[in-house]
Amino acid sequence: MHATSGQAVEYAVPQGSARRGRWLAAVLTASLALRLAFSFFWPGSVEWSDAKGYHELALNILHDGTFPTAFYAPGYPAFVAAIYALFGEQHLPVLIVQSVLGTLGVWVTYLTGSDALGRARSGMALLAAALFGLSPGVAYYSAWLLREGVLVLLIPLLAWLCLRMLQRTWRYAVPLGLTAGALAYVRLEGGLLVAVMLVLGLLHKRWRRRAIGGGLLAGAIAVAGAAPWVVYCSLARGYASMQVSLGPNLFARTWHLSPTGEVEPELRRQVLDRIAELGLSERQQRDWDVAGAILVETPADDLPSWLELNRRLTAIAWENSRRHPLGYLATLPLDMLRTMGGEPFTWWQTRWVPSLAELRRDRHWGVLALRLFNHAVWPAVVLPLVLGGAAWAVWRRDRSAGALITLLVAVSVCILAMTMLATKGEARYRVPYDGLLYLAMGVGFAAATRRIRALPTAP
Repeated sequence: MHATSGQAVEYAVPQGSARRGRWLAAVLTASLALRLAFSFFWPGSVEWSDAKGYHELALNILHDGTFPTAFYAPGYPAFVAAIYALFGEQHLPVLIVQSVLGTLGVWVTYLTGSDALGRARSGMALLAAALFGLSPGVAYYSAWLLREGVLVLLIPLLAWLCLRMLQRTWRYAVPLGLTAGALAYVRLEGGLLVAVMLVLGLLHKRWRRRAIGGGLLAGAIAVAGAAPWVVYCSLARGYASMQVSLGPNLFARTWHLSPTGEVEPELRRQVLDRIAELGLSERQQRDWDVAGAILVETPADDLPSWLELNRRLTAIAWENSRRHPLGYLATLPLDMLRTMGGEPFTWWQTRWVPSLAELRRDRHWGVLALRLFNHAVWPAVVLPLVLGGAAWAVWRRDRSAGALITLLVAVSVCILAMTMLATKGEARYRVPYDGLLYLAMGVGFAAATRRIRALPTAP
């Protein structure tokens, strides 16, 4: 700080902070450009299963003012409907808005890392933000009509607000509660992140009072905001805690274990007939959502029929799981592997994703880059650094990384919970949490670099 008589006081910005600010601006600019490039040149098809459902529900909200199904959460369709109302019924404006939200998520990831690791090591936070922002596997989902387009901001924002509340003041509990309440209308299980962080706050002596007071306030706000949807789910679905329909999902994961059984024999025959009609091989039955072959015959707005079908599918799934528990458990690692980025030894083939040869032939370079990253780079490079960074911070008892380790534990719980309930593991379930994982990668990268520098040099 410099001051002279009669002159205004001027504050000198540290050179490192100014340089880091320029790098952050460059990362954010490049992140936005990458997302816009996907949105303009490689947009996802609105005819794809979930995207089509969100599009049709948004039109229903826009024209009829109603939300006729409990199969999807209403938050994302309402978001799409609002943009349709402003810019017309085309999905490009939605993708542009999602590109901006994704870029804001990159910025919030940097803020979270700076708070968790400390300003002295905010370079790690900048590295995490760059990896999150420039990852094709993350940016790609901004170009789809999928809820991941908003979750890439909501999940990092939830973590940052909770960390701010614990470290600074309970006043952050208000926006934290509002964000958690809004998240319930998009992906309810994301709230596990806050729950685990608050447990850390209770164990941390300096954070305990803010964890209790702020946690109670944020929880009350979140519960009040989420209550209408949770009550609606409990009345319409028969359970209150799931964002996806349990019956078809569990059925899709267990059908191949036993196509025949004592429970619902008529429905089983219908499924077999449908599979024969589609000509699905045994491998395709494992990789394909066989429940969808039946569900397409049930109108989405016929809620009683959906509930009855879900009940029957769940009965088949539970019978198959009880009869073949080891077979069901054997599917979990594969689905976890898919969620964490893909299968490093085999290429994941589904009815939605063409082969690598087809992608090269049709010059779908964006999708090809995503496939290569998800199935090769992420498992082989990113995951070891993420796990190594977390282990290093625990081993060194690094207090500044304590919140970061808790975030990683919470992310793992969220991913496992989603994978156990999802029809099939998919990388997009992991994408909103990638920024938090990349923070651990930053720690791992810094630790590895420090070790390499400490190695003796050749004479």
